[in-house]
Amino acid sequence: MVAQAREALLAGADGTFLWVGFVANELQGRNWNQINEILHCVPKGLGGVYQRLLQQIDDKEALVPILQWVVLAARPLTVNELIVATGIKTSSTFSTTKIIKDRLRSCGLLVRIEGDVVNLVHESAKEFFQRDQVNIKGITMFRMSQDTHRTLMRTCLAHLEHCYGTRATTNQRSDHDSLLSYASQYWPVHFHHAVDVMNTQLEFSRPFFQADSIIREEWWKLYWEQEKNGGNPPSFMLLHLAAYLGNVTWAKMLINQHARLISRKDNYGRTPLSWAANRGHRDIVELLLDHGARINAKDRARLTALHIAVTGQHKDIVGVLLDRGAHLECKSEHGDTPLIRAIQANSTEMIQILLEHGARVDELPTPPGVASLRAPTDPLEYRVKELLALQEQLFLARYKQASRKVDMVMKTMDLSFRFPIILRLVTLYLKFISFDRWEHMPVLQELVKENRTDELRQWAKRYRAFFTNLVVARNPTRLTAMTELPTQIFRVVAPGDLQALLVIAVLTGSETKLAAVRHGWREGDAITARAFSKWTAIAYSRDAEEFLHYGVREFLNDFDACVQSSNREDNVARTVVLFTSHFAMLENKDSRPIEYFSRVIAEFYQGYIGSSHERKPRLL
Repeated sequence: MVAQAREALLAGADGTFLWVGFVANELQGRNWNQINEILHCVPKGLGGVYQRLLQQIDDKEALVPILQWVVLAARPLTVNELIVATGIKTSSTFSTTKIIKDRLRSCGLLVRIEGDVVNLVHESAKEFFQRDQVNIKGITMFRMSQDTHRTLMRTCLAHLEHCYGTRATTNQRSDHDSLLSYASQYWPVHFHHAVDVMNTQLEFSRPFFQADSIIREEWWKLYWEQEKNGGNPPSFMLLHLAAYLGNVTWAKMLINQHARLISRKDNYGRTPLSWAANRGHRDIVELLLDHGARINAKDRARLTALHIAVTGQHKDIVGVLLDRGAHLECKSEHGDTPLIRAIQANSTEMIQILLEHGARVDELPTPPGVASLRAPTDPLEYRVKELLALQEQLFLARYKQASRKVDMVMKTMDLSFRFPIILRLVTLYLKFISFDRWEHMPVLQELVKENRTDELRQWAKRYRAFFTNLVVARNPTRLTAMTELPTQIFRVVAPGDLQALLVIAVLTGSETKLAAVRHGWREGDAITARAFSKWTAIAYSRDAEEFLHYGVREFLNDFDACVQSSNREDNVARTVVLFTSHFAMLENKDSRPIEYFSRVIAEFYQGYIGSSHERKPRLL
């Protein structure tokens, strides 16, 4: 009998061990006659097992909303999220947690709870619930479709409208509604799946979709942050949002209602076309162009949709834009054409497409010893290879140009010692060029990306001279203002710029702090320590801590060189810099920066334990 059972299990499994597990679970505690009966009646394949499990559930209707969320949620939900999503209420005898866990248990092996997270037993179960295998007598209520996504979308939007209609903070809202984080991030997923079955007049009359909805504005701030975009969230109109999310049906409806929205720009100077190109949504790009979108419109950084698509390496969108007449030679504020962007991205494919459409190369530098670049009649692969070899020359030209701008800004800043109004004007200028720009500092980004420490230190040296003068003048008001400026910029600047700016700021700030210590100016030391504490907190809150550490690492490398040279005075000063920075973080009470800097200090000094420097006077 055992051999027969083994053969039956192997035959029914069809190579799927999960099927064997389901059946083996059902065989537990049975006699041989019952085992034989089960082995003969259990259907082969997982679909049949899922059907059997659903048929055995007593209160099927109570389980439907729970399984809808378990199956169609964009990520696995926690028990608490499921309770809120399904609206389960406490009874007179049982808590909501017990009620939902009992209902989940009735699913048998179909659902599992790992820790506090609810999941389907296998990915095949997700597919099963959305196929015709559920359309059999007794379990049709479990069939899930676009209509189900519409139900989930409505639930998500109801939570957004309830929570974002208050003045509470994000944490207070999440504490009040455990589904809010999920609803905020994933309602667009359900919206996308449900859009073809929606009653547009009904759905878009909701408060969330009103033209000047405060609810949507508050949601958008959180969503932008959840998506790890960073910087100021764009001031989207509804069509911008539809383009960003890639929802063609919604975009069509909006265009039909308000055609003028096509050319509307947000605070970044971007049109819906720019964002569709940025996100890689070809259907939206074509739709917008069909309805008259300006193909060569530029954002605040003077980037066109073609620049943006080339940078993102969206081949199909680049092709559409070129076929529709996008200008090949438009220049950004840094002088980049789309071809230069393709070279910088090291993209053979993008360079090839642009050359095929006639991109000019006459303004590009030539390799050493070469009179001119290859002509359009030369083989394309050789032309592409030649252009890729220009990356270093292009970068050096951009670096020189950017360095001249840095010199000009710092010379202007030096004048502020004689004419205080200049400081206010330069501060306004720096904010203007930093806020609401998308990746405004490509040269600085490239220096960091390529680990060009020497060039970074050269730039930091220019800034350091100005800040050292502030220290020598013992001007706390100006020093506070100039350390607060990067703090403001870090909070709102785009991610790539933030990463690059953190490196240069820490390189400059640590040396400024060191100058304050050397000059015995405790107030200056305290001001820079507080600034560094804030920068560290921002770096951690925006997932940019490795770039903060880049600057810290360089400071420690210099410290190590001082230790090796037995420079007692400098060792003492640098020790003060480290510990006063740490004290400022302790006062700030943000746990992650505290843990980070505690580890940095411990590991640095630990490296000298047992070495010839252990008993040197550097250890106070």
